[in-house]
Amino acid sequence: GPGGHGEVVFAPLRELRSLHVSDTHRGRGIGTAIIRAAEEASGEAGELSVGVGLDNADARRLYERLGYSATGEVTTTTYLYVDADGEHEATETDERLVKQLR
Repeated sequence: GPGGHGEVVFAPLRELRSLHVSDTHRGRGIGTAIIRAAEEASGEAGELSVGVGLDNADARRLYERLGYSATGEVTTTTYLYVDADGEHEATETDERLVKQLR
């Protein structure tokens, strides 16, 4: 499969969601490439935001290195997802980080 993926959501604010790089492909610049592509797709919006789990220090370092700043906005979301073992419920607490694109 692919080394990683992400999704840009256009409303109400431009946001990069579900960024994932597989363990075997980490450290090769894939996450950075996906973020850069999301920024290019969002240029006319003027900014791009991303939610980073409070427990995900590695992702936070990556975004901060690429110019994203903490907003102090923290949200907790509970969602369902499906994998090979069936349906699961997960709860995540994220802080929104934002980068100005122009």
